[in-house]
Amino acid sequence: MILQQKGKRMNQPLPRKPSESITIARSYFPPEDIEIFHREADEILKGRVSMGAWVEKFQDAAAKAHSSRYAIATNSCTSALEVSLLACGVKPGDRVIVPVETFIATAMAVHNIGCIPVFADIRRDTLCLDPDELERLADKQVKAVIVVHFGGLITPDIVRIKDICQKYNWSLIEDAAHAHGAQFQGLPAGSFGSAACFSYYPTKVLTTGEGGMIVTNDDHIAEISRAYQLRGQDTNLSGEQFAYPYGRNIRLSELAALMGVLQYGRLNEYVTARRAVAALYDEALNAEPSIMVPAVPETCLHNYWLYTVILPEGVDREIIKKRCEEEWNISIAWSYFPPLHLMPVFKALYGTRPGTLPVAEDVLSRILGLPVHPLISTENARCTAECFLYVYRSIVGT
Repeated sequence: MILQQKGKRMNQPLPRKPSESITIARSYFPPEDIEIFHREADEILKGRVSMGAWVEKFQDAAAKAHSSRYAIATNSCTSALEVSLLACGVKPGDRVIVPVETFIATAMAVHNIGCIPVFADIRRDTLCLDPDELERLADKQVKAVIVVHFGGLITPDIVRIKDICQKYNWSLIEDAAHAHGAQFQGLPAGSFGSAACFSYYPTKVLTTGEGGMIVTNDDHIAEISRAYQLRGQDTNLSGEQFAYPYGRNIRLSELAALMGVLQYGRLNEYVTARRAVAALYDEALNAEPSIMVPAVPETCLHNYWLYTVILPEGVDREIIKKRCEEEWNISIAWSYFPPLHLMPVFKALYGTRPGTLPVAEDVLSRILGLPVHPLISTENARCTAECFLYVYRSIVGT
């Protein structure tokens, strides 16, 4: 998602109200999938309810969707990030570069395993990690980089980022929590790092209620990740012999895995629906030149987990949010403010302070997201864009 200004301003009449309340995100299981879930859940409850056949099927579906040889299910994307770093050989005291335009879990996973997150700025036009930051932050203590596919976009800088990591012998971890179905140059998320981590939280493109996944093509990373999936058990030894110190329970239930298998069967359908909503937003918002709107390079297939715009300086997004919700029943939101390095927990832990990462600090104070999910109809997507623009223009006086 490269953000740019384009189009001409035009007047709008009083907008049409959507036919129903439009939530910012919404998980979806079609009726036929719900029927399958009920039938299979009855069978699950008669037998093994954790780490059984459905977890295997879920892992197989993830590996296939993300063009990976291996997939290892976890209870969350946070756990997946922790395990991936450990499997890559990152040790306590090592430093891991993390962009600040992301959920707290990305950096907290680094902290949780005894490492030090090194906070990096983003590019204004992609909202993703600025590769120039990697050169600026390079030192002998850095052992890994986490690149975040923000909003469902694989940054067009991913090849350069990968090259820099190879130059310094750093592991590259993809935080692909947003990126189910996203592609770069025809390759899916999960194709670029030593490992990639996905989330199945209810707001994500695919959901299992709670859950995460590690995908990798590396034999060693897969073996270590499977050991950690079993509390650090050495699966090459007989019996329950534990050889690895990360001994947490990160397993996934069969019911969650059943949901995941059903959801992967809908991945292309869901991404197509999200892209259709985004195209209608593009059509409407490109006529408002004061708002920076997404423009996706031809090399990228954006899944539009988020549809993010940047407002001009001085526009109060809180008022836009309140009016859209109260007057038009449309949910508006923004992600990740304050940026990671200004979260109270990291300020206390690492002494980070304002002014050090100026692009993220500016952009994150002005971004705003419109609702995107498969249940938004064509008509309601148009109404949502019209209502948003009506409120925006009434506030800025145009």
